[in-house]
Amino acid sequence: MKTIYFIILMLLLTVFTFGEKVATLPEVVNPTSFTHPITVDGKNIFITDGIKVLIYSAKDFKLKKMFGKPGEGPGEFIGSDGGKAISADVTNKNIIVSSVNRISYFTKSGKFINEIKTSEGFNFVTFENNFVGTTFINEAKTTFSGLFFFDSKFKKVKELGRSTQFSLRTKFTPFFVLRAKPIVYRGKLYVSNPDTGAIAIYNLDAKKIKTITYDYEKIKLAQTHKNEILGFYKNDVRIKQFFNMVKKLIDFPVNFPIMKNYHISDNKIYVLTYKKKGKSSEFVVFDLNGKFLKKILFPLRNITLVETNPYTIFNGKIYQLILDEDSEKWNLHIDDLK
Repeated sequence: MKTIYFIILMLLLTVFTFGEKVATLPEVVNPTSFTHPITVDGKNIFITDGIKVLIYSAKDFKLKKMFGKPGEGPGEFIGSDGGKAISADVTNKNIIVSSVNRISYFTKSGKFINEIKTSEGFNFVTFENNFVGTTFINEAKTTFSGLFFFDSKFKKVKELGRSTQFSLRTKFTPFFVLRAKPIVYRGKLYVSNPDTGAIAIYNLDAKKIKTITYDYEKIKLAQTHKNEILGFYKNDVRIKQFFNMVKKLIDFPVNFPIMKNYHISDNKIYVLTYKKKGKSSEFVVFDLNGKFLKKILFPLRNITLVETNPYTIFNGKIYQLILDEDSEKWNLHIDDLK
């Protein structure tokens, strides 16, 4: 009887542990948490890691190509965030890397094609022959992170959204990292508003054609949440040296933002909210026109109240990068999202 119980237990562990973790990725060191830190196209898995881009086989999870290093030559990058980070937009044809004052084009196999100099903006994504990128705005002693539509010559055409940026000069929301996120999908541009949960849809001329809204449940920010957020900033390598000053400037809202993140895949929009049930987080799912489809509870792991572990959604599955604290190596987990 004990033998049968042991066999059943091992089978369950295989299903719920080994069935989720599919590979250890020893080359990954510091996956970037910018717009698209991980992208899957069915054939390859693309990961932005500091100022490097890593390309893995989606079949056997072996590293196929790694490129990017500090510098100003072809295939070299000057990263933002203290020179430590770039963003990569993986399209149907190319990989477009956005670094300080330039955009670099690579084939999807990682071969350098060419580069374009830019005068302002970062974290660009391509929208046909145009671009959408972020730039900082200073108004009335307040710094904002603004999302703009740029034409093909990188001239700002239209502001699409803004959020208060971290600053030691004035009060700021602890959720400043939750910026408006652009996603290009099937010839349309989707732009999120984390505070309200609204998603604006634009055509190729940067004209808004629709806004998706939904009556989300508002989640109050309790004192335990505030303590957790303060603990996060106290230990964050980017902020801990200023923590005593930061603590006085944080302006806690009454409620959490509505949206923590969102992805578009398989003609569906997956909105990650702050609602939780046990260890599971809520995804609200819509079709591309904003029609509500369903809600999904899924156990995103190693998740904080401020930032989310790198993840993406593709073909009904969620791909997560999870740091093993014992080995200090990043593992790729793949689970059905249902």
